[in-house]
Amino acid sequence: MTYVLIVVLDKTGQQVLLMKKNRGPDCAIDKFNCPGGKVKDDESYDAAAIRKLAEETGIIRESLVRVVDERFPDNTYLAVYCTQLVDGEDFQQLEDEPLMWYWINVLTDVTNKFLAGYGNLPYFIHFAKMLLS
Repeated sequence: MTYVLIVVLDKTGQQVLLMKKNRGPDCAIDKFNCPGGKVKDDESYDAAAIRKLAEETGIIRESLVRVVDERFPDNTYLAVYCTQLVDGEDFQQLEDEPLMWYWINVLTDVTNKFLAGYGNLPYFIHFAKMLLS
């Protein structure tokens, strides 16, 4: 499977937008993750990231910064992107299923204990923060 993940930082770069998952694999339920999802068969990674960001948050971008690509032991491929909000910009709930969105402090609150995935999300978030600084 191929997925995209988008790290969204607030305008100060001190908080990351995370959603509490209420669907998906058991390992992701009630855990926090960034916006993102599956890449469609006829879609580039860039297009998938832009689409998922808009679908899940209402944030519209023409392009995103690509942070890193990761292949996991189960052959899952993940392309990680990032963006930062600007003054006056905010996210909104757009998908049919309710997702609970939270601003989480990058420096103090991002730990593996409550994050979905393989435990690499703090690394992706901190790397995105460095790229956008």
